[in-house]
Amino acid sequence: MLEARYRPLTRYLIEAECTVSGGYAKTSKVPRDAHFAHLVGILVELYTRPLTDKELVLCVDEKTNLQPRPRLAPTLPTRSGSPTRLEHEYKRAGALHLFAAFDTRTGKVYARTERRKRQVEFLAFLSQLEQEIPVAKTQVYLVMDNLKMHKGKLVRDWLATHPRFVCHFVPVHCSCRSSPRWRGWRDRIALCLWHP
Repeated sequence: MLEARYRPLTRYLIEAECTVSGGYAKTSKVPRDAHFAHLVGILVELYTRPLTDKELVLCVDEKTNLQPRPRLAPTLPTRSGSPTRLEHEYKRAGALHLFAAFDTRTGKVYARTERRKRQVEFLAFLSQLEQEIPVAKTQVYLVMDNLKMHKGKLVRDWLATHPRFVCHFVPVHCSCRSSPRWRGWRDRIALCLWHP
């Protein structure tokens, strides 16, 4: 049997010409939010306009159920003639939840890990932001998703007493608060912050 081999570009052109796809399906979803375009416009303007020295834009996100697994024995380094050796046994350490805020202009990350994910822990993260962000930043825009934890009474009360924090919630089914690159960093940050 003769097997045909194509370069990736050739395969793409053939699939495009024949409207054949290699296992991909096109789907779409109509936004449920009547103000979808308006809200996306606000976020795009927030991300693209020049900021003053007193403004800061943070993308706030969570990573849940991280399961750090420390190895029981240290990793042995590579030596001449033998590869790096890793212990296959590890100790379970429970699940962690990462709260992180990514500065869209400088790339600085503010992060905190907690054992639980509730309003109380989210408030602790907001308090950490309050302490770590310089007082000279009088407008801190927080871009978050629509979790109940972000809109609860405790959080609303905290925001009412801290007027420099302004929340912007992304529309439902919209992922314009963070990039895939940021989501990859988020995973690495969680592992770096974990302490047994």
